[in-house]
Amino acid sequence: MDAKETKAVFSTILDLGEIMLRSGAEVYRVEDTITRLIAAYGGRTSHVFAIPSHVVVTADFFGEEYSLSRRVLGGQI
Repeated sequence: MDAKETKAVFSTILDLGEIMLRSGAEVYRVEDTITRLIAAYGGRTSHVFAIPSHVVVTADFFGEEYSLSRRVLGGQI
């Protein structure tokens, strides 16, 4: 994957975490799912922190570090 594709995949993984939180998923399940998806797409390491209203993810893809943070509004919160 090139950098543009990696950024798109990483953003989509965070989108899925946000959808899970809005749908009422438990925090540990959101963290575990994001961690597993990052590994499945070639991420070497990942750090995921989620609370019902916020998700922070940092991951190393092919030697480049990416980090995203997203506030989650609405849903079951």
